[in-house]
Amino acid sequence: MVWQDLHYTPAYGSEIYGQRVSASGDLVDGQFPIASGGDKNRFSPDVAYSAASRSYLVAWDFANEAWDRDVYARRVAYDGTRPEDAFPISNIYNSHEMRPALAAGEGNALLAVW
Repeated sequence: MVWQDLHYTPAYGSEIYGQRVSASGDLVDGQFPIASGGDKNRFSPDVAYSAASRSYLVAWDFANEAWDRDVYARRVAYDGTRPEDAFPISNIYNSHEMRPALAAGEGNALLAVW
């Protein structure tokens, strides 16, 4: 599961955190940051799972500026590790790409809409 978290104070901005959950509903390990650091806010996370790659894709709305919001994502492996850095899915300057939604298809196919 993923969520937006104001983990520290408003001066640091909101972050995206995750928590692995077993098939029986038990929490596995602890919470971990997916997108954190800096003073920019991150909103509206979504997650999809690719069985073929045994990994999740987490996407969120990144408030670069009040007048410029982007959609970013990051892969999270089955064991909760984050093998790569976050990357932009859509970062058109001076526009509002917001509220991403993800879906998984066959193989490694994942779809992102916003």
